[in-house]
Amino acid sequence: INPRVLKKRLTTTGTDEISQLSGVINMLLDQIAEVLETEKSFIANASHELRTPVTSILGQIEVVLNKSNRSENELREILESVQADTQQMANIINGFLDLAQANLDKSNIDMKQVAIDDLIFSIIDDFKLRKPSFSISVEFLDSLENDNQTICHGNERMLRLMLSNIIDNACKYTNEKKAKVKIRFVTNEIQINIIDYGIGIPKTDLENIFKPLYR
Repeated sequence: INPRVLKKRLTTTGTDEISQLSGVINMLLDQIAEVLETEKSFIANASHELRTPVTSILGQIEVVLNKSNRSENELREILESVQADTQQMANIINGFLDLAQANLDKSNIDMKQVAIDDLIFSIIDDFKLRKPSFSISVEFLDSLENDNQTICHGNERMLRLMLSNIIDNACKYTNEKKAKVKIRFVTNEIQINIIDYGIGIPKTDLENIFKPLYR
């Protein structure tokens, strides 16, 4: 059994101590195999995600270098496109850092009081600027008794990243480009439902949606 041959397992027969120990070792091997497979998938997907903007940037630079007498407007358009691709790459790298931080000791994560309603409206305002074709509505299913009901203890950056990604996917994969955010306050909980009108996720893929970069 080695990193290249992870499917082999110890044979277990009976219920004696050796068989029980073999069973525990097999469980450990299952966990190791899962971690290595996740790492392999992460590297492959990360390489793919970064290759796209890098290839685009290199292509646009080559276009400029092949023709030196371009107009100022042409150069500005190319620079703006390169800037957008670079920003996309920066977002991808920041996403990797967020994923790494999420897997570290939780005591290292900056936790504070976050107003969920303000955060969601801020995310929607950001979408209005970046993706004006998106239509996102918010519905409060319960009336607020006090402002403290909207407060949760968490990491604002990670909450923003999570909600932005889900809302973005909800709008992206539907013809109408719309989504609805429903907020409910139950006892000491804040429940957020993001409703989409798209094609949905196949049941076979649902168990994998929390794997980093899984598509």
